[in-house]
Amino acid sequence: MTTLKEIYFEQPVGKSGHPGNTDKETHHSYISGFYEEAFKEYKNKDDLQILEIGIAHGGSINLWLQYFDDVYITGVDLFLNEGIVKDANRFMYHERVNLVKKSGTDKEYIDTLKDDFYDIIIDDGSHKIGDQVLSLKYMYSKVKKGGLYIIEDIESIEATKQLEFQEGWVKLDLNKDRVEQNKKRNRYDNIIMYWKK
Repeated sequence: MTTLKEIYFEQPVGKSGHPGNTDKETHHSYISGFYEEAFKEYKNKDDLQILEIGIAHGGSINLWLQYFDDVYITGVDLFLNEGIVKDANRFMYHERVNLVKKSGTDKEYIDTLKDDFYDIIIDDGSHKIGDQVLSLKYMYSKVKKGGLYIIEDIESIEATKQLEFQEGWVKLDLNKDRVEQNKKRNRYDNIIMYWKK
């Protein structure tokens, strides 16, 4: 079985300077530190539903399409068709991808989504704690029992306290693996929080 990390590093380096145009294992250690193990139980699931907030170049959409056997992805991004998000347009007519030009904090849009529908929701949107709090409040009910709600790129351990209102959280501070790299980049957002419903 091909691992998620192997799929990631098989991707050509894109405009962003990362394999497949996503930094999930280069700037961050999200694949080896979390996704590889967490996603194993979902890999062969029929009709897997993923919603990802923030799609940038579309790199993670491509990664999920290659890794999961039977996946349908909703990509939500306020800047669809603008800047770097234009690169994600290659998925506009993909039969297993639905791209939506909305914010992950747009309650009116989120209210149109079915409760208990998604197996996995990933917040890789603005990386701002205020937005992450709102998305969690509005979208957590959309995750199925046994599903995952994941927030990437939390700005600090202190900021994670604002997300603790939703019971069942687990924090992964992956900064310890990237101390020198983080110092060079002046970034310390290699933190994930997740909830398994």
